[in-house]
This record gives sequence, structure tokens and C-alpha cells, in this order.
Amino acid sequence: MKNIKNTTSDNICFYMAINQINKNTIKDVCYEAKSNKKVRAVSFNFHTPYPNTSKLALSKTEKQHCCDVIAQMIDEKVPVFNLKNAFPYLIDQKFPTPCHQCLVIENGKISICGRCIDVPNLCSQCGYFFVAEYTLIFGGNRKMILDMLKTYLKYI
Repeated sequence: MKNIKNTTSDNICFYMAINQINKNTIKDVCYEAKSNKKVRAVSFNFHTPYPNTSKLALSKTEKQHCCDVIAQMIDEKVPVFNLKNAFPYLIDQKFPTPCHQCLVIENGKISICGRCIDVPNLCSQCGYFFVAEYTLIFGGNRKMILDMLKTYLKYI
């Protein structure tokens, strides 16, 4: 926070991967983003249980609770850069994976998705909000497209 306070940039985005350790701090992160003039928005993801991290993953009930909190923050005009209409798809893991929308370069390897594509069955546990959002948008989901336009136009 000291670095953010001292920066000259006014276009910072907080990124939070929600897991068992920090799931109860969503409101705190949101209110900090809202109160800090240098922070443009906050973006959330759920923890994707990469090998040896499954204990950090959230249950469906916990995901629902987190999405309810994030939705409340959006309703309170907190600058959240996620799409509410994607929440049910994220909670139920009902979005197309692998996404084929992202390009990730890591350790010299180019992938069409994140590291999860290399871990058997991990795509079905993907926690990346943008994956759900973009696959639904590019799949023609009208509610998602309208939500995207409404949300993104605030930040462009």
C-alpha cells in the first residue's frame, strides 16, 4: 500500500485470487480500492487448485457467498472489473474450458490457456473470472455482452 500511495500512476487495478486464506477480506479490498484515488478497479478470480494447492480451493457454497459479497460491492458502486452475470457460471463451473481466448507465455512456452491446460482435469476447476466471462461473451451470450459493455465502458 505504501508503494501505491507513493506512485504517480492513477490507473492501478487490484487483483485478488480468492482462496481459503483471504475469502473474508473481499469487502476490505473493495473499500480500499474505492477509497484510493489511484486505484481504478479491483478484479477477482477464484483459486484454481494447481498441484499441491487444493486445500486453498473454495467449495461451491463458499463461491456463492463470495459472489454475493462481490455483487453487493458492485451495487454499492465499488469499482469492480468483473461481470455479475458470469457469477452463476463460475459457481457451477458451467463455462467452456479450455478457453482458447487467452495466450499465456510462461517459461518460454506458449499456451492457449493458463498452466491448467497441462494438468489433467484442472480446466474443469478453473477459477479465472475472465475465462468464464470471455468464453460466454465470444460464445454470443447476450446478457454477458450487455453486462460487459456496461461494465467496461466505465473503465475505458
